[in-house]
Amino acid sequence: MRAAPAHTSAVWSVTVYVAFVVDTFSRRIVGWSAATVKETVFILDALEMAIWQRDRDPKPIQPGDLIYHSDAGSQCTSFRLAEHLDAAGIAASIGSVGDAYDNALMEPAIGLYKTELIKPQRPWKTLAQVELATVEWADWYNHRRLHGEIAISHPSSTKPTTTRNSRNPSSQPQSEMSTEPGAVQSWTEVVAERSERQQRAEQTDDVHREDHRQHRDRQTPAVPVQRVDR
Repeated sequence: MRAAPAHTSAVWSVTVYVAFVVDTFSRRIVGWSAATVKETVFILDALEMAIWQRDRDPKPIQPGDLIYHSDAGSQCTSFRLAEHLDAAGIAASIGSVGDAYDNALMEPAIGLYKTELIKPQRPWKTLAQVELATVEWADWYNHRRLHGEIAISHPSSTKPTTTRNSRNPSSQPQSEMSTEPGAVQSWTEVVAERSERQQRAEQTDDVHREDHRQHRDRQTPAVPVQRVDR
């Protein structure tokens, strides 16, 4: 399990910080959080989502089974986060200053997040807009985006056999690729579909507003205008 450094995304009113928790074995995003303040609770929200996801799978966390890799940011080194990890039975691993061993896996995920979502769709107006877009992107990342690290598959299709020996080929993720048309969808197609849905919704709203205006006009009696000559 690896935690991403807080990524910043400027919106019209404030700065939004986004953090991810990724499962190292499957490359699946299991937790994320977005906030306008860069505090420890912001990191804890992403961690809590990851723990909830493990319980939901169901693959409950057993003490000693997981390691939480992160950078040396103030939120990741906080006493509050250390207590939270200890209570959940998760070991913490933070690299020394100047190296990126504990955080290297997260850099590609953050780079993809910026390249595929944040930069192309600027400007961002609100925190809610960033959160909604992140939900859609994370879902696509987990279920439709192909990753070379897991045999050209998507994270949700991996079937872990073991996580003890990463050098053993037999311990690598086994995947099942869907051959159905449309099973693999690019993020550009996802954005295009979302834009199309938004346009249809706006057109429907325009029709409803016009119907409401016409109905109001029919219900409102015409007031005769009297001309007064002086």
